[in-house]
Amino acid sequence: PGSAHLTLVQVTDVTPTVRRESLLRTRVDQMHHMARVDPLTGVGNRREFSETLDSEVRAAVRAGAPLGLLMIDIDHFKNYNDHYGHPAGDRCLRDVADLLRKVVRRPRDRLTRYGGEEFAVLLPGTPLEGVAEVGRELVSRMRMLDLPHQASLVSDRVTVSVGAASLTPARPEDAVTLVRHADEALYAAKGAGRDRLHVWLAPADRHGAAALSAEATQAHGPAVTPTCPPTHVPSHAHSIHQNAGSRQRLCCARRNPGSARADRWPVPLAGRPALWGGCRPNPERAPGAQPGGGL
Repeated sequence: PGSAHLTLVQVTDVTPTVRRESLLRTRVDQMHHMARVDPLTGVGNRREFSETLDSEVRAAVRAGAPLGLLMIDIDHFKNYNDHYGHPAGDRCLRDVADLLRKVVRRPRDRLTRYGGEEFAVLLPGTPLEGVAEVGRELVSRMRMLDLPHQASLVSDRVTVSVGAASLTPARPEDAVTLVRHADEALYAAKGAGRDRLHVWLAPADRHGAAALSAEATQAHGPAVTPTCPPTHVPSHAHSIHQNAGSRQRLCCARRNPGSARADRWPVPLAGRPALWGGCRPNPERAPGAQPGGGL
């Protein structure tokens, strides 16, 4: 009885600790960002592509939604580096990346540098018709960018080849299938002369695509003779056929140059643009004439 009860209160200034933790979190976020961004172009790198592809495929599986992919390759870029030098090549890559950013506008769309002069664009919730629309815009706007390329075997300006694919994945492993389809379509675009878009069509879709293309061509004038050479392409990599006859060509209907974006595609399909392709009209130029031309 009568003994005193003592209480000890210790006050410590934790401001330096809070500041250190905040600085550490900032550094970690910066490292996370740097590990996923290409330092030259400022777009995502290959690691970012792989991780985003994995997460978007899983999201598409849960939602039962389509996932689109564009593979984009700058035509004859090695020749560009050899002719203009690597600093100019770096500037060209940055210019192309800046253009792609302007075309790929939706918040979930993901633009990445896949490697070297190749870029990839993931388009969640986008069927093949919409993926091809974006691809056509890329090919067209790249021509309008008007970057000189005297060493190109396609044109005197920088051009791109684009492969398009879309699927509704059933399991996470379908990510590999999507990349393979887009890569085969890109291979077909390059094999058919470059400076164009090709889409990957499943065998069951090709007859309907050919008929749709023929219908649109009849509604909008005569067929355009493509510049596609008779070259071998993978059996599953096809652009839409210009004619529905027995001899099918790897080519596509031209868009109306004077039309607005919303009216670019002659025949709507399920509320989305319906025609795809990037073949150029045959200029029937004399031997030795400068290659070029556009949609």
